[in-house]
Amino acid sequence: MALTVKQEKFCQLYAQTGNGTKSYLEAGYKVKNYAVAGVQCTRLLKKASVKARIEELQKQSETAAILTLEQIKERLTMIAMQGLEEEQIVVEGTGDGCSSARIMKKKASIRDATKALELLAKMKGGFNNDQSGNNVVPIVIVGEAEIKD
Repeated sequence: MALTVKQEKFCQLYAQTGNGTKSYLEAGYKVKNYAVAGVQCTRLLKKASVKARIEELQKQSETAAILTLEQIKERLTMIAMQGLEEEQIVVEGTGDGCSSARIMKKKASIRDATKALELLAKMKGGFNNDQSGNNVVPIVIVGEAEIKD
């Protein structure tokens, strides 16, 4: 069943805030007081079509907030190439026992860039071969006649 304009607006607001009564009022529903809005909101939330729409909107917002694997790789690459800058607060002495703080932009450190490269390599399977010397070699016993003391 299709939602009315007010129901759709309610669903949008509720999915964002989680506050039913406030969403109900902001969606344009007219009631005598706040308590009545709470009761009417509860009734509205029980409708299957409203529930389904709110769940759909919440899933969409969750998906939009999560980085994709491609976005993670891009971000790590930018860090590794030292292409991203972060803001850092620096406190400097100005003389006479006084100091001032300023915001300074700083590129990723060599350590951060190396860590980003390591994570990228792991994501691409760069560390699948174990060269630590701790390899386990399987032993296959074919038959007792071949075993000598």
